[in-house]
Amino acid sequence: ELEAPREVLAVPGRGTQGRVGERPLLLGSLRWMGELGAALDALPVPPDARAATLSVLAESGAPGAAPRALALLVFGDEPKSEAREAIAQLHAASIRTVMISGDNRAAAEAMAAALAPRVVREAAVVEFTPGALVHACTSSVVGFRKPAEWGPVNDPGAVPAFAVKVAGRDARVVHDGTRWRVIQGVGPIPPLAGPSTARFEEVVQGGVHFVAQRVGDARYVICPGRLLADVGNVAIVEQGDLLVACEFAEETP
Repeated sequence: ELEAPREVLAVPGRGTQGRVGERPLLLGSLRWMGELGAALDALPVPPDARAATLSVLAESGAPGAAPRALALLVFGDEPKSEAREAIAQLHAASIRTVMISGDNRAAAEAMAAALAPRVVREAAVVEFTPGALVHACTSSVVGFRKPAEWGPVNDPGAVPAFAVKVAGRDARVVHDGTRWRVIQGVGPIPPLAGPSTARFEEVVQGGVHFVAQRVGDARYVICPGRLLADVGNVAIVEQGDLLVACEFAEETP
């Protein structure tokens, strides 16, 4: 009979630790074990397990010493039988589908291949570690759904504005860096309060357009869509038939 583990603690983004009897054990990702200095060469990965989720069971040693790897665990996932039909129904309704996975790259790509051609890999994999500094869209507010007639208003020194015609009437939809506003008719557009506080640019990965933020020499891809304008720390992004104001910030999750 197996003894139940105790003192079990989750280590976010890495794995789990606890005790079985008097043995302190760790169960987690290859990356975590590498960070702890565990020797993994004695645990060769089977060729057919490259597309699986891999975890290592290890035993902690003395304080400051690297843990000793005991076993390699291989977990495989298969798409649910109804997944393909569900995605097909979404596509029939003109709803674009993407797959977001917290798994390793090989496992995520294997799942996408299993669902092909319903799911298409379009963007590069972004690996995330909890506790790391994140450049993220902290709020996303829809300005309007594009009518048949619309277009940007090029007015230097003014806030981002878009001309729309609804039911034959002219209006301007503007964003002042804080909120969306609607100006009836073709009146003057409010001036900018100051220069943008963030640097945005549009990038293309795998044929898909993304908005990126420049911080020093680094570039962070932070949301899908086409960059139309920016004001303050807000990017005005075209996402399908929507115009969205995305506010970005640095945060530590």
